[in-house]
Amino acid sequence: MMSRSIKKTIHKDEEVKKYFSICNRYIKLKIITLLLKWFFVFLIACAIIYLLFLFSPANSSLSEEFSIDAIVLTVVLFFFLVVTPFIIFFNSFYIKISNEFVFTDKRIIVKRGWIETKVKTIYYDRITDISVGQSFLDRIIKTGTLSISTAGSDGYEAVISHIRKPYEVKNVLYEVRNKHRENFYSHTNNY
Repeated sequence: MMSRSIKKTIHKDEEVKKYFSICNRYIKLKIITLLLKWFFVFLIACAIIYLLFLFSPANSSLSEEFSIDAIVLTVVLFFFLVVTPFIIFFNSFYIKISNEFVFTDKRIIVKRGWIETKVKTIYYDRITDISVGQSFLDRIIKTGTLSISTAGSDGYEAVISHIRKPYEVKNVLYEVRNKHRENFYSHTNNY
């Protein structure tokens, strides 16, 4: 679903050719890897806490005030009630809504951010190069990065990462750009 900031950017006489965001497969994979990473961090923290209690003197004031079970339970609850919901919310909602991309019949619109947004516009007549990059993992989950270079800029003007089927998106962009150029030159020759 297109956000209000994208809808406000599109003019009434523009036609949306393709709207997309970051790939859901990438987001799910990122959630799983982050949950596993933080699970092992909390597991190691629990093991360290257990070892500290195990090797502390029996009459230690720390072991008298706190039981090992209560501390481990607190760490586990913190992981499941705070860390896990944050990771899931941030990656499934925020990442997706804060990265939106639109190809219209006149330009490319790239929106980044949710609370503080930045909208970049690239007109088709300024594009000099479009390239696709895929790592090994990107090829497995069928995602990739589309990089767009424009006249007068060093490097890439826009890098659209973790999009689904990047070669198909590149082909759509080529078709839209070529259609735009044909329309532009046909209007120019009529004058």
